[in-house]
Amino acid sequence: MCGVGVAPDAHVSAVRILSGAITDADEAAALNFAYDTNSIYSCSWGPPDNGKSMDAPKGLVAKALLNGIYNGRNGNGSIYVFAGGNGGASDDQCNFDGYTNSIYTVTIAAVDHLGHHPYYSEMCSAIIASSYSSGGGQAITTTDISRDGAPQCTSLHGGTSAAAPLVAGMLALVLELRPELTWRDVQHVLIAAAEPINAEDPDWETNGVGRKFSHKYGYGVVHATRLLAVSLAHKLVPPQAWLETPQHNTSTPRLELNQTSSVPIEVTSAMLEQANLLSLEHVTATVWIEHDRRGDVQVELFSPHGTRSVLASPRRYDSDGNGFPGWTFMSLKHWGEDMLGTWRLQVSDHADAQREDRLPANFTGWSLTLWGAARDASKAKPWDFPEGSEEHSLTLSGAPSSTVLHHPAVTPTNTLTLNKPTHALPDDHHTRPGETHQSFGSQVQTPEADTGYLAGLTRHSTWLAVAAGVALVVGVGLLLYFYRRLRTMRRYQYLPSDENEIRLGTLPTDVQARDLYNAFALDDDELDGDDELDGDDADAKDEQALAPPSYISTSQEHT
Repeated sequence: MCGVGVAPDAHVSAVRILSGAITDADEAAALNFAYDTNSIYSCSWGPPDNGKSMDAPKGLVAKALLNGIYNGRNGNGSIYVFAGGNGGASDDQCNFDGYTNSIYTVTIAAVDHLGHHPYYSEMCSAIIASSYSSGGGQAITTTDISRDGAPQCTSLHGGTSAAAPLVAGMLALVLELRPELTWRDVQHVLIAAAEPINAEDPDWETNGVGRKFSHKYGYGVVHATRLLAVSLAHKLVPPQAWLETPQHNTSTPRLELNQTSSVPIEVTSAMLEQANLLSLEHVTATVWIEHDRRGDVQVELFSPHGTRSVLASPRRYDSDGNGFPGWTFMSLKHWGEDMLGTWRLQVSDHADAQREDRLPANFTGWSLTLWGAARDASKAKPWDFPEGSEEHSLTLSGAPSSTVLHHPAVTPTNTLTLNKPTHALPDDHHTRPGETHQSFGSQVQTPEADTGYLAGLTRHSTWLAVAAGVALVVGVGLLLYFYRRLRTMRRYQYLPSDENEIRLGTLPTDVQARDLYNAFALDDDELDGDDELDGDDADAKDEQALAPPSYISTSQEHT
């Protein structure tokens, strides 16, 4: 027995999805598998976390997500919990992943056992909350793959693949208490219950309604006790409504190097009334940017309150030349803010000025969609894909009782290999310290190891205790020695202005003795050695360890 688990009475069903290439139909069937019975889908997979990919569910897969939202759990909506991704060391961001970047999913980041942000956990404006995982010298203990038929445990599990299932388990407890909660109610409860952590982290900002948000932690860490208390007191929200603006083009599309270009969109009360929109939840922005190296672009969204969401920050490995041809970003940072006023999208080009083959970049336009609660519930209607889109014409067969894994001989060309985020988890995810002193979206990002750096030394606690004891004894002895010597020297006056003459006498009483020796200080050679060690430890590793396959898991009744 490796542990009791978060929701020990929940029933679990497993769907194999990562054992090989799958079709869109296979993935759609997995996302809708028995959605009349299963409530929560814990998903530790998706596009690669390599810092250069940008991919989103399309066709049948996108249709399946929407189908689960409107038809799962008898119309209350399936709960899709997604791991935020482990590509942080490669500058990857979960806003480049259409699964974690969706309004229909719950995206979870990781914190280590000290509450620090682990370097592998991706940052983005779509993170709703965080949960505990590996880092700072510790990892998650859980069941392992059995290779000889006998139960096995591991103490090295981690990454956001461990954080997301913890939240899925907590939500199973929530739905046991409040099965009538809709998928949007679940998100409301998570935001209200999340508790900010590491208050000194500069990435924390307060939005227009006084909530603290971080691109690293979302609204904070989720604790089961508080989550259940908030769930019990929660009042059901009205049905969903939305305001979608047309594409707003810029009159000066050219992006000048290291300068910003912005396009405003004005939201009026008449627009909100016509859209039947009462309050704000999700914000999505679709952008059109031409650039020969996508990783050089930074995209930021500013609300009428001045709240800034970093939608995309430069990625050093992303050399894709297609830019952002209508990519949709999502932010939770503006949840609850007043929608009236000017929304502004700001784009900047951070390309290398010395690159001779650099092509002109253009910010051609963007559109804004505000999602939230309806003013008049009777006028609310479900959202659907635009007419003429591929997804609009597709139909699904409800909740499949099984998934189909196609034989390789008949596998269509639209196959996917889903390997996120366990695949990208570095092999030092349980030993590296956290990085808290970094603001997302700043032009100069210098990760610093926080106090979690010492956590890895706990394995040598016995040795440290002995060393500390010896150092203390030596230090006390040295202090006594110099104290006695000082008392002796107080009877003499030493070295007057004439260097060749030493005259004896009493030491004046108003002269203060300086510190002669710090028993706990290191010499210069030792300091240089430590500095070198710290630097090596702070450098992010680009090597990725291939972890065992993970699974999308669903639960019967509650998870």
